[in-house]
Amino acid sequence: MKFLPALLLLVPLCASAQRGDFMLLKEKKWNLGVRIGFDASLPIVHSLSAGGEELQSSNQSYRVGYLAAISLRAGRDRVFFNPSFAWHRSESELQFALPQNYTPDNAGQNESAFTNSISVRSSSLELPLLIGYDLVKSNPYRLSVLVGPKLKYFYKTDYDLDIAEASFCGFVEDKHPGSLSLVAGVDVTIGRLFLDFNYEFGITRTKTLFTYTLTDIPSPTPLEYERRTNNISFALGFLF
Repeated sequence: MKFLPALLLLVPLCASAQRGDFMLLKEKKWNLGVRIGFDASLPIVHSLSAGGEELQSSNQSYRVGYLAAISLRAGRDRVFFNPSFAWHRSESELQFALPQNYTPDNAGQNESAFTNSISVRSSSLELPLLIGYDLVKSNPYRLSVLVGPKLKYFYKTDYDLDIAEASFCGFVEDKHPGSLSLVAGVDVTIGRLFLDFNYEFGITRTKTLFTYTLTDIPSPTPLEYERRTNNISFALGFLF
């Protein structure tokens, strides 16, 4: 919750958005904005396999991530263009059972079967290119909907592969360090302050390769984890 104190400091400003000329946003061709916030990331698992065998038992846990962005809002009428440049820190965890400790009898009943996990912590640079429409536009209030693509590049990703029966676990490579997503959101503006709620769904997939060695099997076993982006974000921002 690194950004929570900053968000709380901006909330009182929202209540006083109509006090003074500074907080009233004048109609211009474009406005520069900054925002900070957080999100909940729960990737969609496309496939998870060990040694070429698809794993049937897995369970995901979401983690809170953080974001910071600068954006440009251009347009005088109800339709506007809203590109952004953002930094994003996301986290997620996947628990799973290997074939030898998964049976139909304990599936869905005994969570102790999920004795293995993959933790992902990634930092990315993002370029959302959104088109918006003002459903309500009555100064100083606006209610807008936005939709568009997002380009994303993961410049740093940390993995923690934990397998209970393994004597060695290691990361091999990421097949797709970049991704393309579709974003849909709602933006509420009061004067110069705005709140936005966005949902992001990955169009492209990210595949990560690992390898592990079991204590009773000396040869290494490959593990493939393929997923799509799936998260909801909330941010508070200010327009200049």
